[in-house]
Amino acid sequence: MPASARLLVAAVALVTGSVLPATAVAGAATADAPRVPLHQWVATFCRTFAAYETDALAAAAQLQAAVAGVTDSAAGSSTVVAVTDSLRKAGSSAERAARSATADGVPDVENGKALTQELRAVLTQASRTYAAQARRAGSKLPAEPKRLSAAAKKLGADLGKGLNAGAHAKRLQQLDRSDAMGGAVTADPTCAAAANAGGTTVPAQSPSPGTSAP
Repeated sequence: MPASARLLVAAVALVTGSVLPATAVAGAATADAPRVPLHQWVATFCRTFAAYETDALAAAAQLQAAVAGVTDSAAGSSTVVAVTDSLRKAGSSAERAARSATADGVPDVENGKALTQELRAVLTQASRTYAAQARRAGSKLPAEPKRLSAAAKKLGADLGKGLNAGAHAKRLQQLDRSDAMGGAVTADPTCAAAANAGGTTVPAQSPSPGTSAP
C-alpha cells in the first residue's frame, strides 16, 4: 500500500464510516491558509498526528483487554474506567491533529489544500466518534466479567462497522498522485516512531471462523 494510503488508514482507525464531506468541515479552515514548504507542514502535523496514532493504539489495546476478560468485578470496574479514559483521550488527540492539519498552512504540493481538507475532515469526525463512544463506555459497559467482555466486543464491532478506510485512502491517493505528502509523513521520524510502535490498529472484534487473532 502506498505511503499516502497508509497515512489515511491510520487517520481513520477506530472511526465509523459516517465521515463528513471534507468541505463541510475544513473548507473555511483552509480557504485562506498560506502554502508552506512540505517539510515545515509535516513537522507541525506529525507532532500531533503521532500522538493520535499512539492514543488510538492504546484505546484499541484497552478494548482488547476488556474483550479478553477480567478476573472479577473489581477488575472489571477498573477496566471500564481505563477503556473510557483511553477513548476520551484518543478523541482529544484526534481533535488536536485535525487542527494541526492547517495550523501551519497547507503543504506546497499538488492538491495540498484538498489533502489537508480530507485529513482535517476525517480527524474531526474521529474526535466526535471517540467522544461518543467514550460516553457510551462510561455509561453502558458493565463490570461483571462475562458481560463486560460481550459489551466491549459489541462496542469494538460498532466502532469498526462503518470503517471506510479504503474509500478515503483511494481519495487521498488520487489527490496525492506523486505520494509527496504521504511519503513525507511516513518518512518523518516522529510519525514513523508512532506507527512502528504498533502500526495501524482496528477495533476489538472476534476473529472470523477459521482465522486467528493477530
